[in-house]
Amino acid sequence: MFHVGQVVKCRVTGSSPASRHVNLSLQMRPVRISEDDMVKLGSIVSGVVEGLTSSAVVINVNSKAHLKGMIFNEHLADHHERAALLKSILKPGYKFDQLLVLVQGLVFLAWLFKLL
Repeated sequence: MFHVGQVVKCRVTGSSPASRHVNLSLQMRPVRISEDDMVKLGSIVSGVVEGLTSSAVVINVNSKAHLKGMIFNEHLADHHERAALLKSILKPGYKFDQLLVLVQGLVFLAWLFKLL
């Protein structure tokens, strides 16, 4: 569909200076989402793993707005080794029941789990 060096128009939908990520959309008009359909900062949501990157887990958030979110590696577990182990067993389709919304709009998430 695209080739290397091709110039395309896109819209910046979010950014994270700490992780040096920019979220872009090829849709030039913003999608209209009612405020009631947006996930709120601090709310608990569920979602399904869509994919994995070297720095995060990409999640399809279960909401009316069909949002995508990210769980960065540092929010998977308290220790780097445990986060790496968890990430090694995660596969697309895995369901998270309790995800905490850390940043509204960009939908950055943290996994909440209960210790037995």
